[in-house]
Amino acid sequence: MNINYLLPIIIAVIFLMIIMSSNKILTAYIVKRNIKRKRGLNQNMNELLQSFVEKDCIIYCINNTSVDGIIKDVKENAVLIETRDGLQLINTDFITRVREYPKGKNGKRKGFLMD
Repeated sequence: MNINYLLPIIIAVIFLMIIMSSNKILTAYIVKRNIKRKRGLNQNMNELLQSFVEKDCIIYCINNTSVDGIIKDVKENAVLIETRDGLQLINTDFITRVREYPKGKNGKRKGFLMD
Protein backbone atom coordinates (compact mmCIF):
# COMPACT_ATOMS: atom_id res chain seq x y z
CA MET A 1 0.00 0.00 0.00
CA ASN A 2 1.39 3.38 -1.00
CA ILE A 3 1.32 5.98 1.80
CA ASN A 4 2.75 8.86 -0.25
CA TYR A 5 -0.71 10.14 -1.22
CA LEU A 6 -1.84 10.38 2.44
CA LEU A 7 0.75 12.95 3.49
CA PRO A 8 -0.66 15.88 1.43
CA ILE A 9 -4.18 15.06 2.63
CA ILE A 10 -3.10 15.09 6.29
CA ILE A 11 -1.23 18.39 5.82
CA ALA A 12 -4.28 19.93 4.11
CA VAL A 13 -6.58 18.86 6.97
CA ILE A 14 -4.23 20.32 9.60
CA PHE A 15 -3.92 23.54 7.60
CA LEU A 16 -7.72 23.86 7.36
CA MET A 17 -8.08 23.30 11.12
CA ILE A 18 -5.60 26.10 11.84
CA ILE A 19 -7.39 28.49 9.49
CA MET A 20 -10.79 27.69 10.99
CA SER A 21 -9.63 28.28 14.57
CA SER A 22 -7.98 31.61 13.74
CA ASN A 23 -11.12 32.64 11.84
CA LYS A 24 -13.25 32.04 14.96
CA ILE A 25 -10.97 34.28 17.05
CA LEU A 26 -11.10 37.02 14.43
CA THR A 27 -14.89 36.76 14.16
CA ALA A 28 -15.28 37.01 17.94
CA TYR A 29 -13.10 40.13 18.00
CA ILE A 30 -15.08 41.76 15.17
CA VAL A 31 -18.41 41.04 16.87
CA LYS A 32 -17.18 42.46 20.17
CA ARG A 33 -15.79 45.57 18.45
CA ASN A 34 -19.05 46.19 16.60
CA ILE A 35 -21.07 45.85 19.80
CA LYS A 36 -18.79 48.30 21.59
CA ARG A 37 -19.04 50.83 18.77
CA LYS A 38 -22.80 50.46 18.52
CA ARG A 39 -23.23 51.14 22.22
CA GLY A 40 -20.71 54.00 22.24
CA LEU A 41 -18.53 52.24 24.81
CA ASN A 42 -15.37 52.94 22.87
CA GLN A 43 -15.83 56.68 23.35
CA ASN A 44 -16.33 56.12 27.07
CA MET A 45 -13.07 54.16 27.21
CA ASN A 46 -11.20 57.07 25.67
CA GLU A 47 -12.70 59.48 28.19
CA LEU A 48 -11.83 57.20 31.10
CA LEU A 49 -8.28 56.71 29.84
CA GLN A 50 -7.81 60.50 29.82
CA SER A 51 -7.88 60.40 33.64
CA PHE A 52 -4.81 58.11 33.62
CA VAL A 53 -2.58 60.36 31.49
CA GLU A 54 0.89 60.86 33.05
CA LYS A 55 0.26 58.10 35.61
CA ASP A 56 2.09 54.79 36.00
CA CYS A 57 -0.49 52.15 34.99
CA ILE A 58 -0.97 48.53 34.08
CA ILE A 59 -3.09 47.93 30.96
CA TYR A 60 -4.65 44.49 30.53
CA CYS A 61 -5.58 43.34 27.02
CA ILE A 62 -7.95 40.76 25.49
CA ASN A 63 -5.30 38.10 24.86
CA ASN A 64 -4.35 37.89 28.58
CA THR A 65 -1.31 40.13 28.26
CA SER A 66 -0.49 43.22 30.23
CA VAL A 67 1.63 46.29 29.57
CA ASP A 68 2.91 48.49 32.36
CA GLY A 69 4.27 51.98 31.98
CA ILE A 70 3.35 55.65 31.95
CA ILE A 71 0.41 56.64 29.76
CA LYS A 72 1.56 59.58 27.65
CA ASP A 73 -1.38 60.29 25.35
CA VAL A 74 -4.87 59.05 24.46
CA LYS A 75 -6.21 59.66 20.96
CA GLU A 76 -9.36 58.48 19.17
CA ASN A 77 -8.69 54.76 19.21
CA ALA A 78 -5.21 54.35 20.66
CA VAL A 79 -3.17 54.79 23.82
CA LEU A 80 0.49 55.83 23.75
CA ILE A 81 2.35 54.27 26.68
CA GLU A 82 6.00 54.63 27.64
CA THR A 83 7.49 51.36 28.91
CA ARG A 84 11.03 50.38 29.87
CA ASP A 85 11.62 49.25 26.29
CA GLY A 86 10.32 52.45 24.68
CA LEU A 87 6.99 53.70 23.38
CA GLN A 88 4.08 51.40 22.59
CA LEU A 89 0.77 52.11 20.90
CA ILE A 90 -2.21 50.05 22.07
CA ASN A 91 -5.59 49.87 20.33
CA THR A 92 -8.40 50.66 22.80
CA ASP A 93 -10.56 47.91 21.27
CA PHE A 94 -8.22 45.36 22.85
CA ILE A 95 -8.11 46.92 26.34
CA THR A 96 -10.15 45.16 29.01
CA ARG A 97 -8.81 46.74 32.21
CA VAL A 98 -6.62 49.64 33.33
CA ARG A 99 -5.28 50.12 36.82
CA GLU A 100 -2.83 52.48 38.41
CA TYR A 101 0.36 50.74 39.52
CA PRO A 102 0.29 50.24 43.32
CA LYS A 103 2.80 52.23 45.34
CA GLY A 104 4.48 51.25 48.58
CA LYS A 105 4.95 53.32 51.74
CA ASN A 106 7.93 55.16 50.32
CA GLY A 107 6.19 55.98 47.01
CA LYS A 108 7.99 53.36 44.95
CA ARG A 109 6.39 50.61 42.89
CA LYS A 110 5.43 47.50 44.77
CA GLY A 111 7.59 44.55 43.75
CA PHE A 112 4.90 41.90 44.11
CA LEU A 113 1.39 42.21 42.66
CA MET A 114 -1.58 39.99 43.43
CA ASP A 115 -4.40 39.99 40.86
